[in-house]
Amino acid sequence: MESLTAAGVEASDYGRTWLVFPSSGQLIVDKLYLYNGAHLALEPGTNPEAAGYRFQTEGFHGKGYVTDASKLGTIHVGPHQTFAVK
Repeated sequence: MESLTAAGVEASDYGRTWLVFPSSGQLIVDKLYLYNGAHLALEPGTNPEAAGYRFQTEGFHGKGYVTDASKLGTIHVGPHQTFAVK
């Protein structure tokens, strides 16, 4: 088994996660960091066909993607969903 430091994990891990909307249909975070090609998908709440799901962040951050496009994070936004950076 390979032993990795925190820096080693950050350098090689491409995280993937789903965020589930609360029943209010609104999800607000201060800052969103997507490093090393990480993926973030937004899962609708209890009624996926309902309009008005909104994910909002004050800042969207990445690192190294200007010189290496494989490090650009991806946000997957589906029907009836809005992603906003203020």
